[in-house]
Amino acid sequence: MMRALPLTLVLLLAPTVPSADTHDADLARAAVERGEILPLSAILPDLEARWGGQVLDVEIDEEAGLRVYELEILTADGRLLEVEVNAVTGELIDVEAEAEDDVDDATEGGSD
Repeated sequence: MMRALPLTLVLLLAPTVPSADTHDADLARAAVERGEILPLSAILPDLEARWGGQVLDVEIDEEAGLRVYELEILTADGRLLEVEVNAVTGELIDVEAEAEDDVDDATEGGSD
């Protein structure tokens, strides 16, 4: 429950002006409602079963005409993974392990 407090503070202090991320989230939500892509709730259980840990960031992108969820996951054993999943089928496309410095930056709120 302690992890929820910093996120709550960030959300409360965030500007109220809509950002590109908000727009992207709205587009993704609409695509889910139209049945064009899977909701994250259909994808996350498989990823959690595979690696455990915590999802730090999620983006949706289009690559070569394919909608892709790009997730940054801090695994239960402390590795930082960048995972790409087909947003339509839920199929795992690619997994890349990030450098150890990136793990420190991600957990401390730093940048690359």
